[in-house]
Amino acid sequence: MAEFEKTFNCSDGICIVVPCYNESENIPKLIEKIYHYKERGELAGFDFVFVNDGSKDDSYKMITENEKKYSWVKSVNHEKNKGFAEALNSGRNYCLNKNYLYIGQIDCDMTHPLSLLPDMAEYLNEYDMVVASRYVKGGGMKNVPLWRVALSRVAQVAFHMFFRIKTKDATSGFRICKKEIFEQISLREKTFAIQLELTIKAEKAGFKLIEVPFVLVNREFGSSKFNFRQFKTYIKSIFRLMLNK
Repeated sequence: MAEFEKTFNCSDGICIVVPCYNESENIPKLIEKIYHYKERGELAGFDFVFVNDGSKDDSYKMITENEKKYSWVKSVNHEKNKGFAEALNSGRNYCLNKNYLYIGQIDCDMTHPLSLLPDMAEYLNEYDMVVASRYVKGGGMKNVPLWRVALSRVAQVAFHMFFRIKTKDATSGFRICKKEIFEQISLREKTFAIQLELTIKAEKAGFKLIEVPFVLVNREFGSSKFNFRQFKTYIKSIFRLMLNK
């Protein structure tokens, strides 16, 4: 993917945050996938911190069992469910406290291809944030309900126009950042809108962002955490960001 020579050194410290809420079906499958990539040397130097957000199933048990087996599995636990944004924040704070230089995020449902992570990391030689994007050439969505595709596309256009941002997939949950971004900007949102807030504030602060294409595939196991109640709070968050822009 990257056109320049591959010089990124993962030994500098890179950790990927994986928020988890009732993901007992997906956690072992995701960890097994990571293991196979590591066996082939494709994710060497990548650590993964799984943040259990007060799950009611065996998610945390599965995380801790694998943490004992693999040095690259890390864990953070919320006794009670605090929501997606707080899970992300806890994972990022863990990474900052452990002095990782680069902090990423993926979903636990395997809708984000692990194979793209090494190529995304290469861009960190020249950029501060690498966003895997559905809305640049080569990106897209597969087997995703049409209403979700339409809603997402309309929202992205609106965000681009209203907030005057260049990033086309401003709400992507698949990205890697230099730690300086989280040290220099303050994130206040407590909903899924934290993704948009991060993009807006990073651009406004002058950080260099780049988008790389990826195809989002609908999850096979478990259910989406973005429901109607979440949608209502998300809309409120968008208006709050508009008022504070």
